[in-house]
Amino acid sequence: MYKMSIVDDAKKVINDTFGEFSAKKVEVFAGEVNAKKHPREFLDRCKKFVSGMLGEVIAKQKFSSLYTKYA
Repeated sequence: MYKMSIVDDAKKVINDTFGEFSAKKVEVFAGEVNAKKHPREFLDRCKKFVSGMLGEVIAKQKFSSLYTKYA
């Protein structure tokens, strides 16, 4: 069975919200920050991306379970 990674989970959140094209932005963040070593910083970048379009409150809600799981 395939175990989802932090990058996969973040892609899913963004893909479910904005579509596959936007989910590719997660790859950019993963290239800038080692998500395994710095999960909070990685998630902060993803959340900031979403908050720019939907606002901080909604972005926080969308990523809260990933912060609990990984950070």
